[in-house]
Amino acid sequence: MKKIEKVSSWLCDHLALFSCPVCHEKFIRVNNQQLVCVNGHRLNINKHGYVYFLQKGVKSEYDREMLLARRQL
Repeated sequence: MKKIEKVSSWLCDHLALFSCPVCHEKFIRVNNQQLVCVNGHRLNINKHGYVYFLQKGVKSEYDREMLLARRQL
């Protein structure tokens, strides 16, 4: 069984643990490697078995300059 299939199966059994990040309603099913909420919003399960609930990037204190300075240490 592939990792994506294992995750899909696990998510089917534990849908009550998650809510849609868009409308905050519950998920009703896993269909074609996607979580589907009551209002039809869909979140993809990627081939590695991860589901990303964030809808946009997060502002971080880590920028290019800081990471380059660390590399030089």
